[in-house]
Amino acid sequence: INSQSETEGVGTYAIDRIPGAISAAQSFNVDAVGGATISSTTIKQGVAEAVIAAGGDPAVFATAPAKAEVVLTEVTEDVDVVIAGAGTAGLMAAARLLENGVKNVILFEKQDIPGGSMPMAFGGFNGVGSQTYQNWLAGREVPRASLTMSSWENIGDILGAKYGKDKNTLPWLQQMYEGGGKLYDWMNSIGVGFMSLGTEPALAGSPYFAPGCYSGGCGYVMEFFVDRITAQGGRIIYNTEVTELIQDKNGAVTGVKAVGEDGKTWTVNADAVMLATGSFAKSPELLKEYHSEWADEFFICPESLTGDGLKMGLKAGGVVDYADAYMPGFLATYQSHFELAFIHYMNVGLMVNIKGDQFANIMVNNHATMAAAKADPANGNTFYYVFDDAGAATIKDYEDRKFTYKAIFEKGEAVHYDTVEEAAKALNLPDLAQTIATNNELAMNGGTSEWGQGNLPYLDTKDGIWLVRVEPVVYLTTAGLRVDLDGHVLTEKDAKIPGLWAAGDVIGSYEQRETRYGNGFDAAVVFGALVGDGIAEELK
Repeated sequence: INSQSETEGVGTYAIDRIPGAISAAQSFNVDAVGGATISSTTIKQGVAEAVIAAGGDPAVFATAPAKAEVVLTEVTEDVDVVIAGAGTAGLMAAARLLENGVKNVILFEKQDIPGGSMPMAFGGFNGVGSQTYQNWLAGREVPRASLTMSSWENIGDILGAKYGKDKNTLPWLQQMYEGGGKLYDWMNSIGVGFMSLGTEPALAGSPYFAPGCYSGGCGYVMEFFVDRITAQGGRIIYNTEVTELIQDKNGAVTGVKAVGEDGKTWTVNADAVMLATGSFAKSPELLKEYHSEWADEFFICPESLTGDGLKMGLKAGGVVDYADAYMPGFLATYQSHFELAFIHYMNVGLMVNIKGDQFANIMVNNHATMAAAKADPANGNTFYYVFDDAGAATIKDYEDRKFTYKAIFEKGEAVHYDTVEEAAKALNLPDLAQTIATNNELAMNGGTSEWGQGNLPYLDTKDGIWLVRVEPVVYLTTAGLRVDLDGHVLTEKDAKIPGLWAAGDVIGSYEQRETRYGNGFDAAVVFGALVGDGIAEELK
């Protein structure tokens, strides 16, 4: 593979492994890399096409290689801590455990590769009160907005006003923001790369993994921590799923049982067990039970997120909180579900519905607005994002946040029409021309839309118009296991289940406990690390 633009930490694993496997087997019918199936399949298809282009018969190279014999083996081990899941929260917890001197740490990951949803995340978290940020602020004349993240006193007041609460009644949010600041300092000290302070969006004190938002930084950092964990003696066992929690007669969790694709069955006894298996977004059964409104929707997330940890936690005596709670509707393309959550920041276009009518101010709380729009039958569950040639240029290369949505053009999902009338006819949007005309008149006169949106974009249609069909989709589930501020899994009566901890999407929305979902990646990074610190402290 001499050219690629795959997601670091996902497709790059397929690039590293599949060509060698094909060459060794003399067949393109080799197993895909679990967790990077689409990239694996694409490479295999490319090889088949290359054989044809070279005048060969692809059937000659289509025989699957013989499978290695699976030898059934039983493994029993005693460790300090076992973690189910090597995604964001699990990796952060393991890294902090090892940092705190807990040496015998083992993680089980049911896919071929680590990371879970981490490499696909936007790559930023909240870093309130970090020394790194304080050092940068010292002696600088900076905008007031840049000071909001300098302390909990500042951001706490803003959040309290937003949610109508006193900041002293927001312990979960305070822990997430301030914990992020301490984590930022530690990551800087060990060599994790961040976007330079003073650039957007790092200007406001929110650390973004280098090179920037949605630019692969999460994948690089994930690989950094995998290397760090293994270098310090931690072990990650791949293709191996934790299937059961071991409990003693008093209900304390004392270990796990796991089964690997290689035929190994594991019985691991541990002083502490952590569930970090992610959400249940790919479990129709659990979605129907806990998020019935979204049960039939497509979730943008790994296929491995089937709620294994949630089921085990419930069986151990835990309880689910926030069933059917609010979930945001992030924008994505209709055909391929390619995520477009920030497209309205890149280019302030228009959002229209099934008739071509504008229906809301998507610049204010975009995710909640789109979730509500999807539920409104007047919109026909059909949405288009509308922009002009200048908008197309910006979307292809958005300098402020250092990422691009050029894939919507490469995939052919963003379609150019020579005239507005042509677009309206092709897509059956009878009100599109009037919607654009009304918008442009307000934009020229400095007016405000009926939904309170000012600074409206002027759409220059002399060279035509672009439309991409979009829809609000979800990433994760906000229901999850009940835990306390330290990550102990709790029963219905709020008693700790001895020996059992959890973090990440298996506990649902971290901040749903006080407000509602908004910072899933932040919570997984920060709370995962805090749980690692907490387990280490208790083991002392």
